[in-house]
Order: sequence, then structure tokens, then C-alpha cells
Amino acid sequence: MGKLKAALLARKAAIVDGWFDEALSSYAPEATLFFRRERNRFANPVGSGLRTGIEAIFTSLVEEMDPEVICRHLEEIIKVRAIQGLEPSRAVSFVFGLKQVVRQQLKEELRQAAAAAELEGFEARVDQTALFAFDIYARCREQLAELRVNEIKRNVFSVMERIRRGEVLSGPPDGEKEQIAE
Repeated sequence: MGKLKAALLARKAAIVDGWFDEALSSYAPEATLFFRRERNRFANPVGSGLRTGIEAIFTSLVEEMDPEVICRHLEEIIKVRAIQGLEPSRAVSFVFGLKQVVRQQLKEELRQAAAAAELEGFEARVDQTALFAFDIYARCREQLAELRVNEIKRNVFSVMERIRRGEVLSGPPDGEKEQIAE
């Protein structure tokens, strides 16, 4: 990936910024503004994590396509998106957005046959990254569902224990009886 790799690395900052903006497009406008403006990683852990992850994934895609590195950073991004309840397509669509950003940033370079031919390999790695992202999203959603089921089980068990000990009353607590009567 000679000519393309050189062009991607030369425009890395612009591509990462464009990809970050693409990833933010799945959020509400006010959140997008905050994620874009606030650079402090403690004040803005979602935006900071997203920017850091995108940059690391991009570097790995350009350099050597290390699935372990890519999946580690994808997991941090996708986990947040799964918790936020984004649909699978919205949660992982930002990965495909990298293709468009690269094509926009490298219009001139892609007119050369060598770079255009190399683009196919790069885009195949982006597609593979999207598949990793979808698998991670599915795994995160399964974990969330399991946590919810376990929480419901704990709550039911707690209520059953209180009933067994005779702590659960059939009506509202005494203080609430007076409020209801008024």
C-alpha cells in the first residue's frame, strides 16, 4: 500500500477529524457540539474516548491491520453506543464513514491508478473492521440484557425474602395512609 499509505499518513489529522465528525453524526446536535468542543478527557470521556479510539483504529488500518488493537479500541467506542441504546446500524455506521472521508480527502491522489488500486485493499480492511464492530455490539447488548435479567432476579428475590419475613405490607406505609385520607 505504498502511495496510498503515504497519502493516508500525510492527511492523517484531516482524515481523523473528518471521521470523528462522521461518528458524531449519530448523536443529537447538542451532544455533538459538546463532544467536539470539550477536549478534557475527564469532562468529556465519551468524546475523548471516541477521538482516541478513532485515531488508533485509523493508524492500525493504515499500518498493519492488527485485529487485537482494532477490537480493543472498537470495544470502548461500541460499548458506550450499546449502553446508550443506539440501534445496531447507527452504532456501527461510523466505521463505514471512514471510506467516504478518505475518498474526500484523497480525491487528487486517487486519480492515480496505483493509489486507486490500493484503495480496494484499504476499504476491505474497513469492511472487516465494521464486522468486528457489529460482533462487539451484539456481545455488549447480550451482556446488558443479562445484567438486566440478573437485576430483576435480585429484586424479586429481595421482595420474596421480605414477604417471607413478614416485612411487606398489603397497603401503603402508615405515613402515606394519612396523605391519602386528606
